[in-house]
Amino acid sequence: MKQNRKTMKKTILICIMPFLATMTTMADSEVMICANNATAENTTLTLPQGKLTGSDNGGILFKIKGQYSGYCQLDMGRMSKLIYIEDGGRLTVNRNLVTKEYVYKGKGAAENDYLASHEYERIILKDDAKNGNALNDSIKKREDRLETEKSLSATFRRLEALRQRYGVLNAFYRQTGWDSSALPQVAAWMEEHPELWMTQAYRSFYLDALYTIGMQKGGKAIHDYTNAELHYAADNIADITLRDLVAHHVMTTYMTQRGANDADDLMSLYLSMSHDDTMRSHISDEYRLWEKVKRGSSIPDFAFGDTQGNKVMLSDLRGKYVLIDCWATWCGPCKAQLPHLEKTMERYAGKNIVFISISSDKKRDAWLKMVNDRNMKGIQLNEPDAEADFFTLFRVNAIPRFILLAPDGTVQDSHLPRPSDPALNTLLDELVGNK
Repeated sequence: MKQNRKTMKKTILICIMPFLATMTTMADSEVMICANNATAENTTLTLPQGKLTGSDNGGILFKIKGQYSGYCQLDMGRMSKLIYIEDGGRLTVNRNLVTKEYVYKGKGAAENDYLASHEYERIILKDDAKNGNALNDSIKKREDRLETEKSLSATFRRLEALRQRYGVLNAFYRQTGWDSSALPQVAAWMEEHPELWMTQAYRSFYLDALYTIGMQKGGKAIHDYTNAELHYAADNIADITLRDLVAHHVMTTYMTQRGANDADDLMSLYLSMSHDDTMRSHISDEYRLWEKVKRGSSIPDFAFGDTQGNKVMLSDLRGKYVLIDCWATWCGPCKAQLPHLEKTMERYAGKNIVFISISSDKKRDAWLKMVNDRNMKGIQLNEPDAEADFFTLFRVNAIPRFILLAPDGTVQDSHLPRPSDPALNTLLDELVGNK
């Protein structure tokens, strides 16, 4: 039966064609993505070992070296999908643009159907989770259910049972809380399954468990618990792939929150334990960029337009600490911080500190209206270019973001706590005192 042109336009065909190349010690696979909107630039396949880029070859061709059966992430434009690939399998995935449904054909079709129907399954622990009965019963129920699916491959059933187990564990610890009393049991659940890393259930549990261990061993300061996390990974994770993935995440998280501040020893430890060249290069590159705005760094002078259209230079404010709020009128979290920021201004009125707010609004009228309607205090400035040199230097990729410059114009802190966090007052009290 012929498919009419209208129906054809509603359907994206993704052809995933792994094949087994017979070798003595390993089997290489290839994955072909065939879709009317797939390009080598917008289509990637991510495995625990890293993100693969494909080549145009009658579709987007990905080459996977060595044996691999497990989960991977297919990204094509804005579409992202967790899929299961079994070594040597041949799988075709059809996605309907209207219904958003996926239809699988070939080897692995039944496994992916099962995954699709259970990936976002709601997990409810009705009993008192603290006694562990609800946890064990829920895990056993899922294991028994999978055992009845004899048509599914043994490899998939094993991995899917683990994936669902970690989904239950996430629900369990969200209900009971992650604290030091849970550590013995948590550590026992931290099994090494790099083939599960692409699944949200396993990755979230493992990283939350590691964070709990880091806090218990290192303390609440971010440098100290990050250091403990890295040491734990170096000493306890035997699988090199998983160790590299965990260490990469830990360092990325630290730099997102603290940049390169107080991180020389962390970077040294990371490099001593990391084996993956791509991950090492990524972390090293990120660290070099963050070093440009670490504490004590000199920065260029910058000019911004104020509400009257005049230029204000950062150098005009030398001699005082300068607290900078990067925000925008359309940013809900930014607006939520404004009452707290106003209280901070009141607390340090008359002290050796000045407050400036740099809006990234492109619509100047909307910015001016909010500044006037709220009678916003401090120096109000606007920089409509989100890729302006100041934002690029300080790597302002998300707002609100708070930055503090020292009286000599150097960087004091590129990642200040938000005004709603009492830690900000603690820091400013040490620097400028309070009333």
